[in-house]
Amino acid sequence: MYKINRFILCLIFLQLGFSFNSIKANAAYMTALDLIKFCTSNNKEQNKLCYGYIAGVIDYHNLTKSLGTAPTVNFCAPNHMKISEVTNRIIKYLRSSPQHDQFIAAPAVALALFKEFPCKMPKPTRKRK
Repeated sequence: MYKINRFILCLIFLQLGFSFNSIKANAAYMTALDLIKFCTSNNKEQNKLCYGYIAGVIDYHNLTKSLGTAPTVNFCAPNHMKISEVTNRIIKYLRSSPQHDQFIAAPAVALALFKEFPCKMPKPTRKRK
């Protein structure tokens, strides 16, 4: 329940659109380039929004999986890792993938998570004869 509330809160922030003096996000959506700027800012409030956005993508992914809806891009972000560590990996991916810059950040974040945290496939069990 906590994760769903956190996700809804994140969506509300994104929907309202945020404006800061140095960085302005599009009111309709956050681009990957906007997200990079928020995540790498020296402003702690912008960093919190960055972490909230990424946590919201992860939470939404986990929600769809729990409802039995197979996500198109599946990833398995580790629960033990701090959001700042996960964010660092995502930003590294986004910086090396400028094709995402002008598009909605959420799919690019999901692709980065897929690349960084692929789900381990269960080993096939052999049937004994």
